[in-house]
Amino acid sequence: MRSAAAFSKDPLVLAAWRGYVAPAGIVQLPSPTAHVSRDGASVTLDLHGSNDADGMLLMVPSGLGSITVNGAQVSGLSGGSNRSLISCAGGHCATAHVVLNFTGPVAKSVLVAEERYGLPSDAAFLLRARPYWAAPSGMGDMSFAAADVPIPDTTP
Repeated sequence: MRSAAAFSKDPLVLAAWRGYVAPAGIVQLPSPTAHVSRDGASVTLDLHGSNDADGMLLMVPSGLGSITVNGAQVSGLSGGSNRSLISCAGGHCATAHVVLNFTGPVAKSVLVAEERYGLPSDAAFLLRARPYWAAPSGMGDMSFAAADVPIPDTTP
């Protein structure tokens, strides 16, 4: 597989995942966007993923006190100085309404990613390079498109 693309020698650790990475080449998937508003330490994101989204991810640098997604409180948040990864599974997440309440300094931006099962059509060469006896592990082949979404400052 490494010879099929310029995959990294060692796996890259990103949030809760670990895997080998290679340059994506020409952008094939549209990046998600979000409408963002802020009221003090409360930041609201209305996500805009594609119709093909199988889920959405948010990576928030630090300082979260609470999170709601589509009006439901998210539990299990440890807060503090570490970054938080918010994962919403299912196509309905592409238009999720997310409210982030910060207890510390409000982040300057949030990484928003759309996840899709499978690979884009231009990545068919990877499927051909996979040995017949090998199978995707974990959740299988996945593709991600991401964008860093700025959070506005409250001062005019």
